[in-house]
Amino acid sequence: MTVADASTRILILGGGFAGVRVAQKLAPFVRPLKLDVSLIDREPRHIHTPALYEIATAFVPWEREAIGAVLHEAAGVPFADVLGGLQVRFIQGSVDRIVPETRSLHFRDGEELSADILVLTLGSQEHT
Repeated sequence: MTVADASTRILILGGGFAGVRVAQKLAPFVRPLKLDVSLIDREPRHIHTPALYEIATAFVPWEREAIGAVLHEAAGVPFADVLGGLQVRFIQGSVDRIVPETRSLHFRDGEELSADILVLTLGSQEHT
Protein backbone atom coordinates (compact mmCIF):
# COMPACT_ATOMS: atom_id res chain seq x y z
CA MET A 1 0.00 0.00 0.00
CA THR A 2 1.33 3.40 -0.91
CA VAL A 3 0.89 6.50 1.22
CA ALA A 4 -1.65 7.80 -1.31
CA ASP A 5 -3.77 4.65 -0.78
CA ALA A 6 -3.61 4.82 3.00
CA SER A 7 -6.71 5.81 4.90
CA THR A 8 -7.24 6.96 8.44
CA ARG A 9 -9.77 4.83 10.28
CA ILE A 10 -12.02 6.79 12.63
CA LEU A 11 -14.43 5.00 14.95
CA ILE A 12 -17.14 7.06 16.64
CA LEU A 13 -18.48 5.20 19.67
CA GLY A 14 -21.99 6.37 20.56
CA GLY A 15 -24.84 7.32 18.26
CA GLY A 16 -26.45 10.11 20.26
CA PHE A 17 -26.50 13.76 19.26
CA ALA A 18 -22.73 14.16 19.66
CA GLY A 19 -21.82 11.02 17.69
CA VAL A 20 -24.18 11.85 14.85
CA ARG A 21 -22.88 15.42 14.72
CA VAL A 22 -19.24 14.26 14.57
CA ALA A 23 -20.14 11.86 11.73
CA GLN A 24 -21.93 14.64 9.85
CA LYS A 25 -19.00 17.03 10.28
CA LEU A 26 -16.44 14.42 9.12
CA ALA A 27 -18.46 13.19 6.12
CA PRO A 28 -17.37 15.94 3.66
CA PHE A 29 -13.71 15.07 4.34
CA VAL A 30 -13.97 11.30 3.78
CA ARG A 31 -12.85 11.35 0.15
CA PRO A 32 -10.37 14.26 0.11
CA LEU A 33 -8.59 13.10 3.28
CA LYS A 34 -9.09 9.37 2.62
CA LEU A 35 -10.97 8.76 5.85
CA ASP A 36 -12.76 5.55 6.80
CA VAL A 37 -15.46 6.68 9.27
CA SER A 38 -17.75 4.37 11.22
CA LEU A 39 -20.41 5.21 13.79
CA ILE A 40 -20.98 2.49 16.39
CA ASP A 41 -24.01 2.12 18.64
CA ARG A 42 -25.68 -0.79 20.38
CA GLU A 43 -29.13 0.27 19.15
CA PRO A 44 -30.29 0.30 15.52
CA ARG A 45 -31.94 3.70 15.95
CA HIS A 46 -30.96 7.19 17.01
CA ILE A 47 -33.40 8.23 19.74
CA HIS A 48 -34.50 11.85 19.47
CA THR A 49 -34.75 12.37 23.24
CA PRO A 50 -36.42 15.82 23.14
CA ALA A 51 -39.44 14.12 21.55
CA LEU A 52 -39.81 11.57 24.38
CA TYR A 53 -41.44 14.00 26.80
CA GLU A 54 -43.91 15.22 24.22
CA ILE A 55 -44.84 11.69 23.19
CA ALA A 56 -45.05 10.35 26.74
CA THR A 57 -47.36 13.12 27.93
CA ALA A 58 -49.77 12.48 25.07
CA PHE A 59 -51.01 9.33 26.81
CA VAL A 60 -53.22 8.92 29.84
CA PRO A 61 -51.55 7.33 32.92
CA TRP A 62 -53.11 3.87 32.53
CA GLU A 63 -51.69 3.58 28.98
CA ARG A 64 -48.07 4.24 29.94
CA GLU A 65 -47.16 0.55 30.20
CA ALA A 66 -48.03 0.02 26.55
CA ILE A 67 -46.14 2.95 25.06
CA GLY A 68 -42.54 1.67 25.14
CA ALA A 69 -42.67 0.46 21.54
CA VAL A 70 -44.62 3.54 20.47
CA LEU A 71 -41.92 5.81 21.92
CA HIS A 72 -39.17 4.03 20.03
CA GLU A 73 -41.13 4.12 16.77
CA ALA A 74 -42.10 7.78 17.12
CA ALA A 75 -38.81 9.13 18.47
CA GLY A 76 -36.39 6.59 16.99
CA VAL A 77 -34.86 7.17 13.58
CA PRO A 78 -32.90 4.31 11.98
CA PHE A 79 -29.22 5.16 11.62
CA ALA A 80 -29.50 4.32 7.92
CA ASP A 81 -31.84 7.32 7.60
CA VAL A 82 -29.77 9.56 9.89
CA LEU A 83 -26.59 8.84 7.94
CA GLY A 84 -28.28 8.51 4.52
CA GLY A 85 -26.14 9.91 1.75
CA LEU A 86 -23.07 10.31 3.97
CA GLN A 87 -19.87 8.34 3.46
CA VAL A 88 -20.15 6.99 7.01
CA ARG A 89 -20.67 3.33 7.91
CA PHE A 90 -22.99 2.32 10.76
CA ILE A 91 -22.02 -0.65 12.93
CA GLN A 92 -24.49 -1.99 15.47
CA GLY A 93 -22.81 -3.66 18.42
CA SER A 94 -22.08 -3.53 22.13
CA VAL A 95 -18.49 -2.74 23.05
CA ASP A 96 -17.14 -4.70 26.02
CA ARG A 97 -13.80 -2.99 26.36
CA ILE A 98 -11.39 -0.55 24.82
CA VAL A 99 -7.68 -1.37 24.68
CA PRO A 100 -5.71 1.89 24.34
CA GLU A 101 -2.36 0.16 23.67
CA THR A 102 -3.68 -1.50 20.51
CA ARG A 103 -6.26 1.19 19.74
CA SER A 104 -8.92 -1.48 19.52
CA LEU A 105 -12.53 -2.02 20.49
CA HIS A 106 -13.70 -5.44 21.63
CA PHE A 107 -17.35 -6.28 21.10
CA ARG A 108 -19.49 -8.66 23.16
CA ASP A 109 -19.82 -10.98 20.16
CA GLY A 110 -16.04 -11.40 20.01
CA GLU A 111 -15.42 -9.07 17.08
CA GLU A 112 -12.55 -6.60 17.34
CA LEU A 113 -11.96 -3.35 15.45
CA SER A 114 -8.92 -1.12 15.52
CA ALA A 115 -8.75 2.56 14.72
CA ASP A 116 -6.31 5.36 14.16
CA ILE A 117 -8.68 7.74 15.93
CA LEU A 118 -11.36 6.80 18.45
CA VAL A 119 -14.03 9.36 19.28
CA LEU A 120 -15.98 8.62 22.47
CA THR A 121 -19.40 10.23 22.39
CA LEU A 122 -21.09 8.15 25.04
CA GLY A 123 -23.82 10.08 26.74
CA SER A 124 -26.95 9.27 28.67
CA GLN A 125 -29.49 6.50 28.35
CA GLU A 126 -33.23 7.02 28.34
CA HIS A 127 -35.62 4.74 30.20
CA THR A 128 -38.74 3.94 28.22
